[in-house]
Amino acid sequence: MKNVRLDKLLAVLGGGCKTSLSEQSQKSILLNDVFLDSRKVTPGSLFVALPSFVDSGAYYIDEAKLQGAAAVIVETNDFEAVKKSNNNIHLIGVSGLRDHLGKIAQLFYPNKPDLIYAVTGTNGKSSVVDFLRQFWEGLGIQGASIGTMGVTFGGEILSSGLTTMDSVSLHKELDRLARKGVTHVAMEASSHGLHQHRLSGILADVTAFTNITHEHLDYHKTFENYLDAKLLLFKKYTKKGSSAVVNVDGEHFNKIKSACRDQHIVTYGENKSDFQIIDIIAAGDVQHLTVNVYGQEYEFTLPIAGHFQAYNVVCAMAMILSAEEFEKRQTLFQKLIKVASNLKPVKGRLERVGSYNNGSIYIDFAHTPDSLSMVLNSLKNQLSGDLHVVFGCGGNRDTLKRKLMGEISDKVADYVIITDDNPRNEEPAVIRKMIMNYCPKAIEIGDRREAIKKAILQLMPGDVLVIAGKGHETGQIYGDKVMPFSDHAVVGEILGE
Repeated sequence: MKNVRLDKLLAVLGGGCKTSLSEQSQKSILLNDVFLDSRKVTPGSLFVALPSFVDSGAYYIDEAKLQGAAAVIVETNDFEAVKKSNNNIHLIGVSGLRDHLGKIAQLFYPNKPDLIYAVTGTNGKSSVVDFLRQFWEGLGIQGASIGTMGVTFGGEILSSGLTTMDSVSLHKELDRLARKGVTHVAMEASSHGLHQHRLSGILADVTAFTNITHEHLDYHKTFENYLDAKLLLFKKYTKKGSSAVVNVDGEHFNKIKSACRDQHIVTYGENKSDFQIIDIIAAGDVQHLTVNVYGQEYEFTLPIAGHFQAYNVVCAMAMILSAEEFEKRQTLFQKLIKVASNLKPVKGRLERVGSYNNGSIYIDFAHTPDSLSMVLNSLKNQLSGDLHVVFGCGGNRDTLKRKLMGEISDKVADYVIITDDNPRNEEPAVIRKMIMNYCPKAIEIGDRREAIKKAILQLMPGDVLVIAGKGHETGQIYGDKVMPFSDHAVVGEILGE
């Protein structure tokens, strides 16, 4: 972290910003950090009073002052009003504050890993960035991943948070990783994060688009808005001339391709592509793949279950290869194949966590219609017994998912238990009933632990149980409270009993 003189900050913000300070004062004030959260402000730091969807950032200035903020930045529209009521604070006003966050954060946290890989899409982001990190480790490269699973480096989770953290936190993490010797980082780029400019100040070296299906319409309102938010990764946050790896099998491929006009497009999927998946043969938790890479056919084995996870592995391989000089790609791919044979399943992503009565138990984060369908169909096609599933739907989220996920589970699974996911501020029983309306075969058990226990105890030899929706999560949200809850821990306790 660097200390930043206030006049240097103003120079980066440009001539359009307002300030309450004389030129002499600007040169005399030294800022030692930057914060978006007034509760975390430290003496001598800069507080960015970022407006939210609920209130003006100016609301939190009093708390920032009490914490010792040396200066405050507000939107230009708030500048005069804040100046009148806070004449003893060093104040800066700038238009489009969110777009300036990256430039502000970079002044304090200038270091970054050499290469930044960014992945967007409805499903598969967490898996692809984790596989990238594992591949880099296998190649002897200092690599890290940032996303839903947290910030991971060297087998250690350094911190956890949002899928795409705010711009200031992101620059802090990138700076910290660079100082730890990390040269390559893979990060998830969510539609929320892209729409809210959280990648401000970032230009990715390699990007990927995994897929897009029904999700987050409670926020984006329309599917078109959702897709447009995803495409911002390629339009605003990717270097020109870099590689964009895109799933060629999706129905929106042409629109994605159009958005990547400033990048070199690399395709993967089962349709004709640069990385064409010719065949996937599943055998329990192992898959045998045949992939045609730039006209050369390769066969290799993955110690990971799930047809969709084979896609995610190939996407990660394509991202790594696309950053390499063409004449070196064949040798590098041979190395990647060797690493692939030792990949580990991603926590909470079709992860086999145990067995009961010779029936297998999997935990998966599937919380969208498409991801639930992929998980259930992947397992349905290879089991000898019945398919069981336990799941629910989150509260205060797109309600159409409840109908779609109910219909999918009713069609594909043999036994279904509807339980609570994260009800948030909705009545849990109402959510469960909405799903039950579209899944007549299901039984309803609101208590998630009891639902999981019931499902495990009814397993017969050859059966498979999928506990879906929460994956790696360690809490369950009721109202404004997060209650400790882990599907992994619950399965362990039940099997221990």
